[in-house]
Amino acid sequence: MARVLSNAITLLAPDAVVLYGQVFDLPHVKDRFLAHCKSYDPNYDESYLTISSLSDRIDYIGPLAVVANELFFSNGGMLEQRNP
Repeated sequence: MARVLSNAITLLAPDAVVLYGQVFDLPHVKDRFLAHCKSYDPNYDESYLTISSLSDRIDYIGPLAVVANELFFSNGGMLEQRNP
């Protein structure tokens, strides 16, 4: 996973990478993942690869994204009008 992320960073050149998910709440997983990323490029430190503080809200961020997509993007930002 670290190699895939490193390759994606090389191609896309983002200003920062935010890691998201409950797996990064486990210190040994997070530390090992960051160490593997640093083995590909020493510049991948904690200021470049940051852990999201929203992982504890995963239960409602996903469904909220679906609702926002349906309301704002799928329907062109318009709510469907229903006939009474």
